[in-house]
Amino acid sequence: MSRVFFVRWRRALRRRRPWLWAALALAGCSDPVRQAAIEALGPEDPRVAPGPLHRPGQPCLVCHGEGGGATPMSAAGTVYRMAGEATPAAGAEVTLRDAARTAVVAEVNCAGNFYVYARRFAPSLPLWASVRLGDESIAMESPLHRDGDCASCHREPAGPASAGPIFVADDARAAAGLPRAVCP
Repeated sequence: MSRVFFVRWRRALRRRRPWLWAALALAGCSDPVRQAAIEALGPEDPRVAPGPLHRPGQPCLVCHGEGGGATPMSAAGTVYRMAGEATPAAGAEVTLRDAARTAVVAEVNCAGNFYVYARRFAPSLPLWASVRLGDESIAMESPLHRDGDCASCHREPAGPASAGPIFVADDARAAAGLPRAVCP
């Protein structure tokens, strides 16, 4: 940058121009990594208003984590009825237990999403999770050490970098007996 640019900025700072201080403050608060992660989510589905039913299967804490701009959550994710299907496990209960043995239960909504607001539960990591719907239940075999954003590990497709989506039943016979709910 040129010397003239720096001289003008220095003069403006000396004159205490409020717009300049605001611009500097905003420039310093931007997190380019978080912004890139938010942009990678893509646009909202125009048929679903932003709220508890939006963006099933996507990493919630990108926006709902500390510094994300949306209401802070300590844990969130999406649960499906059966492995390999995108039918939500509405009405399921997700139990989260932290290292201090504090537990919280979150209900899965009709889009398959569950969440726990940070003001309700501030877990001490690691975090253990289990899901129950009807007579079926499944527990994670390993604890969460990074954060409570389930989709950071549970996303399509399953493979070396992902455990695959969270589900309650792993076969059609077990899933047939699960209760069903429909979004309004």
